[in-house]
Amino acid sequence: TDSNTLNDTIYLNAYACTGTFSGVYTVGGVNPDFTTIDEAFTALYTCGISGNVTLSLATGIYPSLQLSGNITGANNNNIVHITSAAGDPDSVVLNGETYIYGASYLKFTNVTFDAISGGKAINLSGNTDNIEISHCNIFADPIGTASTTAGIYKSSSSGSSNNIRIIGNQINGGYYGVYLYGSSSDYVQNVILDSNIITNQYYYGVYYYYVNSISTSYNTVTPRSVNQGTTWYGMRLYQNKNGGNIIGNKIHANNAAITSDIYGLYTYYIDSALVANNEIYLNSTASNTYGIYIHYPKGSKFLHNSVLITGPSATARALYWYVYSNDSYDATVMNNLFITNTSGSTPYAVYLAGTYSSAYAYNYRIDYNNYYSTGNMGYVGSAQATLANWKSVVISDIHSTFILPVFAHVNSNLELTDYSAFIVPRINDVPVDINGINRTILTMMGAYSEPL
Repeated sequence: TDSNTLNDTIYLNAYACTGTFSGVYTVGGVNPDFTTIDEAFTALYTCGISGNVTLSLATGIYPSLQLSGNITGANNNNIVHITSAAGDPDSVVLNGETYIYGASYLKFTNVTFDAISGGKAINLSGNTDNIEISHCNIFADPIGTASTTAGIYKSSSSGSSNNIRIIGNQINGGYYGVYLYGSSSDYVQNVILDSNIITNQYYYGVYYYYVNSISTSYNTVTPRSVNQGTTWYGMRLYQNKNGGNIIGNKIHANNAAITSDIYGLYTYYIDSALVANNEIYLNSTASNTYGIYIHYPKGSKFLHNSVLITGPSATARALYWYVYSNDSYDATVMNNLFITNTSGSTPYAVYLAGTYSSAYAYNYRIDYNNYYSTGNMGYVGSAQATLANWKSVVISDIHSTFILPVFAHVNSNLELTDYSAFIVPRINDVPVDINGINRTILTMMGAYSEPL
């Protein structure tokens, strides 16, 4: 009530709108449209948008974003795009956990989300739709063990998330690299997780639960080399309905300190998925090591995958498949390389757990694979020492072979020095190999090919 404004404790900031926003606006730097990113979003939330908006951030370190609710006028045609002016993710750092609650129609490119000190780099909550995160650095805690840390995180109790695109990012650290968890009545819908480098996670590279995905492809996934857990999953895809394409992923693990369990690609209740051209190399000391793990598949195809397990892992299975003697579940497994070249006690190239019955062989379409094991070749009902023993039980598997391939560059990829023993008919679902090379009518087992 006095005339001295210097001691006032209550302030009111007013923002006057002259219209809605549309176009490119600069943030930070010299003579910007907005001094801070918070100022920019205050304006957008207050005035709304009438077209695409790009916030071009000057080089610098910014506080993390806390976005709540939709911006008026934002929709599938009017997107808010946050990017670095330099076009370089190293140039702009959003420091701390970016929290997106009930906000939609957002695109992030060429920025760094830095949650190295803890928490989630990007936390999706509430009802979110049409979120793209591409060509960014996404950093979570690289040495901690807390399950509260992640690169990108969407919890099961946080509302609906649809049309999530995560493309071409560097995702480093955290307990999880990417964690997407819906519910049995509300799946995370239309997910694209492509061409990311996902590394240095404590427990899970990729974790899906109740997810409907379009594509989970061409990602490179590796575990930590220090402060690792005793169990690691490259990809854990659980209740992955309409699983889409799972193609061309490279999942490699070579850490002797992961001593309990390693899973390369774990699938559980996966349906309508094409799992093809994936490369899985696990050099393992773990008690249990699984290259591809299949349980409760429906109408899914596992084609042209290359799986190699080496090391002293006690229990190693390049392919583990839990089967049932009924018509509830089915899958196709063809044109793969399943190699268990280990020194442990019970290696198998292929292990059919559960109850296999030749009366339901049409549900277990397995053929034209190459197997190799340093112990029993396979397991179905009991250990099958040789390929001949195996084929006498698994009646669909007529054309498979038992050969140890020679890998040309095993520490970097699973290309072979000679493909002549691994020629099979091409399957139309997989017209190219992991490198995009066209497969000829006769092609090669595994992820790689060369023209004939």
